[in-house]
Amino acid sequence: MKKTPLNTKGFGLLGVLTVVLVVAIAGLSGWFVWHKNHDNKKTASSNNSTSNKDKGTNAATTDPYAGWKTYADAQCGFSFKYPASWSLETTDSQVSLSNPADNLQVSYIADDSHDQGSVEFTTTSLTSLGSLAGHELTEVSGYVPNSGLAGNYLPMIEVANTSDVTAAGLKVGDKVGFVNNPTFTGKSSSCTTSIRVEPSVTINTVADAQAWLTASDTKTSSLILKSLSYNQ
Repeated sequence: MKKTPLNTKGFGLLGVLTVVLVVAIAGLSGWFVWHKNHDNKKTASSNNSTSNKDKGTNAATTDPYAGWKTYADAQCGFSFKYPASWSLETTDSQVSLSNPADNLQVSYIADDSHDQGSVEFTTTSLTSLGSLAGHELTEVSGYVPNSGLAGNYLPMIEVANTSDVTAAGLKVGDKVGFVNNPTFTGKSSSCTTSIRVEPSVTINTVADAQAWLTASDTKTSSLILKSLSYNQ
């Protein structure tokens, strides 16, 4: 019988071990590459998430009044901001603001002596403006039947003393009697001031009134009212 040399057997075993070792190294290398890429993707995803959060935070803290002008009333002590592109006219103690489209007007009267009367008012929103000159103020939005144009409606946004809003029992969605020309008070009770927003166009239906109240420029006019401050 022919005998196989011992060195040949050794080579066969060594070859098998070499192949196993190469396969193991290749497997470990592949796992290491995959794990590294996976970690890189997780890091990139985390960075993107943080970046998006930062963008969201920056957007949330953007000043809505950047580039706006300020009107200050020396008589009663109130001031407000308004967009630089809006036109402002003053007549005695009254200020009129108009948007570029000229379809709404903001009227501010420093010492308003108009007859207030009462109207049937449907409230669409009530927003607290906090305390100014020692009085709590509320922004009131809604609409009334426009007696001057039968069958039409007049939407408006006004500022009133919160005490008057409470006394009238205004609630969103309700229709109640409310003062026709609400005013708010400075530190001097004799200085009754008013500011309101009205359309400069005819509003024919309740749906039109509600649409006007949610229009872009109407929302901008609401920011004007919310910018009220007291300087005396």
